[in-house]
Amino acid sequence: MDTGLLKLVRRLTDGEKIKPNKRLTAFLVCLLVSSLFWFLNSLSHKYTETISIPVSYSNLPKDKFLLNKLPEKILLKLTAQGFYLFANKINLFEDQIVIDCNNLKYKNQNREGIYTTSGGIDKISSQFNSEIEILKIFPDTIFFYFGNKKTKLVPIKFNSSISFEKQYQLKGDIKLNPKVIRVQGPDFLVDSIQMIETETIKLNKLKKDVSLKAKLILPSKYKEFELSQKEIDVSLYVENFTEASVDVPVFIKNVPDNYTIKTFPEKIKINYLVAFSEFNNVDKSKFIVTADYKNLKNKNRVALEISGKPDFVQVIKINPSKVEYIISNK
Repeated sequence: MDTGLLKLVRRLTDGEKIKPNKRLTAFLVCLLVSSLFWFLNSLSHKYTETISIPVSYSNLPKDKFLLNKLPEKILLKLTAQGFYLFANKINLFEDQIVIDCNNLKYKNQNREGIYTTSGGIDKISSQFNSEIEILKIFPDTIFFYFGNKKTKLVPIKFNSSISFEKQYQLKGDIKLNPKVIRVQGPDFLVDSIQMIETETIKLNKLKKDVSLKAKLILPSKYKEFELSQKEIDVSLYVENFTEASVDVPVFIKNVPDNYTIKTFPEKIKINYLVAFSEFNNVDKSKFIVTADYKNLKNKNRVALEISGKPDFVQVIKINPSKVEYIISNK
């Protein structure tokens, strides 16, 4: 025996059209219209509700630094028409309360400010439609904790991970602009900050000059500090380098006047890297290799060190790194 559902399916598969029920359609339309009128009528009435409203703060003291986080929203118990309450629930309005910090009351040598919202109901109510009646505000008191503001110039540390193509090197120092940054914060914290670091910049296989911007990173301890700028300019000058060498005599320093010292060998070889643009500017007399008489200590050999070189070259190695010696009386 067929059920009603099976009969309906068969009628559909046979291509038979379902005739609309005009009475049912009319009933649904009437129900929808009456519900809409009922809803609109309900919204025209006044209700008492507690709602959440964003809050902002104006005229904070410029010579002080705020130490605590202020409420971003406050609760209002109010009486208003349903239209307003409904719009607030669906975020249709962008209402915001502005608290004027000129009205703070101070204590503890002006390090603590107090704003009593209950005492400021009239000022807050003036920011709303006159038909809205504010009954109560939560919290009833907002506390502001201040530190004296202090400024300090702090050096910048550039963090990087850099590699170069073969025979390419950094020419000179990395240029930072600026090299120091101005920070502002609570006086008891500003004295403890020694430097500001940048984000770590990674550059691989460089073979040409690079200019970029690097963001400054504040440690979490200083996250509320104000910086004169949030990033710096960084310039790296890259050049093709070539390897060269020079033979340099060994000089023994701090030798007593009644002794002479001879080294074996008397000269050593220094291998160095120099930029092509500076190759002809290398003054070989600027390379100085020394050993200290005080380090002899009856040993057969003494270690050597580079005491001088042109600023724009990079020493790769010295050969040999130690020399034998003979001490003689004059």
